[in-house]
Formats: sequence, C-alpha cells, structure tokens
Amino acid sequence: MIALLTALLVFHTLVLSGAIPYGIVWAGKISTTKEMRKLEVISILVNAFAIFIFILKADYIPHKISAKILNAII
Repeated sequence: MIALLTALLVFHTLVLSGAIPYGIVWAGKISTTKEMRKLEVISILVNAFAIFIFILKADYIPHKISAKILNAII
C-alpha cells in the first residue's frame, strides 16, 4: 500500500509540475491551471497523510498511537 500511494504521490507531483497534462486527471473536469493546482495540492496532502498513517501502522517509525486509532483512521 505504501508503494502504491508513493507512486500515486509521484504521479500527482508530475501533474502539478506540468510534466503530465492535467486534462487526464480528475475525470477531465479541470478547466484552469488554478483549479488544477488547488486539486493537486489537496490530492498530494491526502496521499502524504495516508502514507504517513501506513508507515505508522507498519511500525517503521516508533510512536505511541494505539492500533485502534490507526485502524479507525485507515
């Protein structure tokens, strides 16, 4: 899951940088660069948060968050 989310994060970063045209994301409903930036930043933040939660769940980083809380977030 961490690898898939990381690949998705890289993809959205490439869209944000302009390396991939934004017409192929968000079902092609983005009409301006401003909309694209807003939506891609939201997507990147959500994916980064999900990666962080899965890293915590896998115990790659020591933490004191209970497994119940991590499961609820997931």
